[in-house]
Amino acid sequence: MTVELAQTGEGQGPFVWPDPPEDMSPWGRKKERNKDYIPHATRRQELTKQAEKDREMKVPDDADDLSRQAQELLNGKEKWKPA
Repeated sequence: MTVELAQTGEGQGPFVWPDPPEDMSPWGRKKERNKDYIPHATRRQELTKQAEKDREMKVPDDADDLSRQAQELLNGKEKWKPA
């Protein structure tokens, strides 16, 4: 199946944007939208602060030892010994 699009006007292309609605009341007012936006902005700031704290966390000193032990277990050099 082949579809051909017709030009509607010079330089306009096949798509024509609809006229904007004159009555914008069904979509709410700016004041009401801003009321909903504030909690989202506050939450975003909290998440950003938490991410910065997480980035500042240091790797434990024994992380290299744990990594080495895990590799030895995976490679079969060591056997698992339950504690």
